[in-house]
Amino acid sequence: MDRHPLLTIFLGKKFRNIWTFLFILIPNFLAALLEGASFVCILIAFSQFTGIANDVQIQQIPFLEFFSTLLHFSSPFQALISWILIGISLQILRSAVSFYSSFLTSHLSLQIQTEAQSRVYQQIFKLSFPCINRYRLGDLAEYAKAPSTFIAPFMHSINGIAGSFLMSLVSLFLMFKISWELTLVTISVFALVHFSQKFIIQKIIQKSKTLSELMADFGKLVIQNLEGLRVIHTFHRHKKILSEAFSVLNSISETSKRLYLCNNSIPAINEISGVIAVAAVLIFSLFVFDHMNLTDSTSCLFTFLILAYRTANRIQLPIANFASAALHSGPIIRLGEILKDEDKEYFPITGRPLDQFKEKLEFQRVTLSYGENQQPAIENLSFTIPRGATTAIVGPSGGGKSSILDMIVRLYNPTAGKITVDGNDLSEFEIASWRSILGVVSQDSFIFNESVAKNIQFGVDHAEHEEIVKAAKTSQAHEFIEKLSDGYQTKLGEKGYKLSGGQLQRISLARALLKKPEILILDEATSSLDSITELAVHQAIENFAHKKTIIVIAHRLSTIINADKILYIENGTLLEQGTHGELIAKGDKYAELWKLQSKIPITD
Repeated sequence: MDRHPLLTIFLGKKFRNIWTFLFILIPNFLAALLEGASFVCILIAFSQFTGIANDVQIQQIPFLEFFSTLLHFSSPFQALISWILIGISLQILRSAVSFYSSFLTSHLSLQIQTEAQSRVYQQIFKLSFPCINRYRLGDLAEYAKAPSTFIAPFMHSINGIAGSFLMSLVSLFLMFKISWELTLVTISVFALVHFSQKFIIQKIIQKSKTLSELMADFGKLVIQNLEGLRVIHTFHRHKKILSEAFSVLNSISETSKRLYLCNNSIPAINEISGVIAVAAVLIFSLFVFDHMNLTDSTSCLFTFLILAYRTANRIQLPIANFASAALHSGPIIRLGEILKDEDKEYFPITGRPLDQFKEKLEFQRVTLSYGENQQPAIENLSFTIPRGATTAIVGPSGGGKSSILDMIVRLYNPTAGKITVDGNDLSEFEIASWRSILGVVSQDSFIFNESVAKNIQFGVDHAEHEEIVKAAKTSQAHEFIEKLSDGYQTKLGEKGYKLSGGQLQRISLARALLKKPEILILDEATSSLDSITELAVHQAIENFAHKKTIIVIAHRLSTIINADKILYIENGTLLEQGTHGELIAKGDKYAELWKLQSKIPITD
């Protein structure tokens, strides 16, 4: 059975983290021994002060006789002070050892946190485009940052549980040696407290999951609204947006109140349990020590009370740490959802390299559906794109033009039928090898918050400045880039907000041209350009005609009249194909669209 992906992260490669954590337990074990030794010193101090160091019950304490004979003092008072100081010194040393254990835990938790964030980020980019497209941007952002919010507290909780458990065992052992009856009374009190808190911890887990979901919803809402600032301002919908945000924030606030009410009740109950334990010990000690006189039992009872109260605090720590783990259970559960393999489709990495695009790209009875119950975006589509030809795809909005490009780029695979390259199924080739020969310019040009030069060379690992400038000149971008404050080193800001839509498209076009692609794909790539610039860009693109394969999606038919082939797509089906002249002569759908755009009557 496969382990949970988060478990493999915590265990580490070849279970390396288990050995590290076992090494961390060594100082915890040493701290537990120092804790026990310090209380032995306290018991020695009071037994020598009260003059009952040779009592049979006292001598049952492990190492007590050995410790008490190490040092001799001139008076009981000097022995009391000296042994107490030794006990305090041992406690200081115990704290130093515990600090070292905590430091090692911090180091391990940072390793695990880095591994977890790397794994999540890697998982996001390993998923196929259709799979990752099911997630909202805010969800992915929450997944990516989640490990930093809970791994360090979780690891310190685990270390705290281990350390407290070892110290509690040593304390309970000493308590048992002093009085097994009172030890059972103390354990019974702790057990009752534990069962009373079990219900509260379950509530914390439920509320934590709800709060985690609400926080994710708010994150998604923030990202969505920030991306839509222009629309929000244009339609003046500030009040509506704020109202929605305040509604989610109020839900977060109410859930947080209930969550922290439950969480904060645990320390309060723990403090009460310590007092109850001491009170129970005092009451039952009247029966346990009834065979001893008050002087003989004082040192044992006093030491036992200190141990009981100390152990109560130690036992409270694991419970508090369990509550802390429950508090972070929501993010842990959500993180497991993105890391698990169920219902996931991964980016294909297999296939053979594509040596060269030689003859043609062909659609053979291709159908594409984005969902099982959705109408096919493309249905039974067949056509051929010859190498070196310019092929234009036109038709009404929503007709399936972009879906065709998505399949060519291999963002989506056909639901039925197949796409072939030189007679070979496209899916047989390495996706990286195929995309290396593509240059794509989309209508919505995405610009990174980097310099102009870095944006243009994004698709190429190494490019000389002269090559970048040449691509910019070809796309008619060089002139305006030179006028920017730092030229090609100017940072363009988030999504290139410093540039106009036309300037963004020209930089995107330069990015595609720099790759020197075998196939240049233009999805409304000049829609934001003015007529003069558009004409210049098209003239530059025509220089590639018959040298490179060009696939164009266009709404303005005047830009594709020189195409070697025009495909008219409507409702996901191919209705017409041919040259501009052939389709005009046919007088059907394309001709009607041409007539509508050009206002030129069609004559026989």
